[in-house]
Amino acid sequence: MRTVHAIMPLDLDGNDIKDWRAAMELALEELGGPSDGLTVKGVFANASDANGEESPERAAAAAAAAVADPTALAVVGPVSSSSTSAAAPVLNRAGMLEVLMSATSVSLTIRPDGLPGPPPDIAPTGKRNIVRIVPNDRVQARALVGYLQEEGIRRIEVLDDGGRFGTGLSRDILSYARTRSIPAVSHGTVNRATAAAAARRIAIKNRDLPGRWALLLAVNDQALAVAATRAAAATSPSAVVSGPDALTFRAFLAGLGPLERLAYLTTFQLPLEYYGPDGDRVSSILRARIDHEPAAGSLFAYEAMALTISSIRAANAKTPLGGMALGAQRAAVTRVALATTDRASVIGTYSVGLTGDTSNTLFGAYRVEDAVLVRGRAIDTAEGS
Repeated sequence: MRTVHAIMPLDLDGNDIKDWRAAMELALEELGGPSDGLTVKGVFANASDANGEESPERAAAAAAAAVADPTALAVVGPVSSSSTSAAAPVLNRAGMLEVLMSATSVSLTIRPDGLPGPPPDIAPTGKRNIVRIVPNDRVQARALVGYLQEEGIRRIEVLDDGGRFGTGLSRDILSYARTRSIPAVSHGTVNRATAAAAARRIAIKNRDLPGRWALLLAVNDQALAVAATRAAAATSPSAVVSGPDALTFRAFLAGLGPLERLAYLTTFQLPLEYYGPDGDRVSSILRARIDHEPAAGSLFAYEAMALTISSIRAANAKTPLGGMALGAQRAAVTRVALATTDRASVIGTYSVGLTGDTSNTLFGAYRVEDAVLVRGRAIDTAEGS
């Protein structure tokens, strides 16, 4: 038997993480059973802090537990970029495959100085072990700016949470907005205590200016985002709120209440019609099991586990893992995953590039009604599209 450890904030409010876990369990059920003398099982590690949010410290501890497990060959997760940056060096030193299904920070796979190779703080060995099946934040920044511009938004005002994800996304948004000639300004870092006041100051600046403007929240904290949205909307009638995949969790969507009409959000999962029969099949099974529409990202959770299991099986087919030392087994699985090419999956066909990032450049753009994502469309962020 071999195991895949999934690191997730299992206490996060809403059904999202429960749905993602159900999707991974389905992949394990369908693909992990006995075959060629190998069974793959899942171990789910809780990385929630006291507020239910994902904790970098707990994620790092869960990564250490995975490394110490003599049956563990790979990890799926963590969910956030900040927690991933804490867990990644632990896994890299062990040569263990890490499949990212939702952490989008560019700095997890690409060096800030532009030199080849992985970021040294993420991969201290200098060898890559991360495969990311979601487009990174350069893609998401293009999607956010393009979406807002298509919707007639005149100005973008950005707040971030100071984390790896938030600061990187904010920087990418400002950079891309310049190329699209849409004014965008960063107002720096906020936390739960300061978010409402910062949003109110921004709204005062914008309320007498012509046209609609967007408060773009590059944050992970759902409660922080709700507080900032309420403050901006109460101060400026021309405000809308925009945010990335981190704000498509139900904890934020439900917290918006009547302000949901102001929300313009992006996430890596496209509307289901883009995924064809296999996506429909997995979504239908999940819908029957959980008795509601699967949360955005559920298909990516399924595919993260499916890719990991497939990589284990492909490595075993090349050279039986039972005859190798643990480090060699992990290295073999990592090599297979990094070499993924033209993989047909529930999220479409994709390849893994030299940085470990997916070749996919599509991002979903959504409004919100009754605390769910609606009126979705795909934005192609490929350069020149």
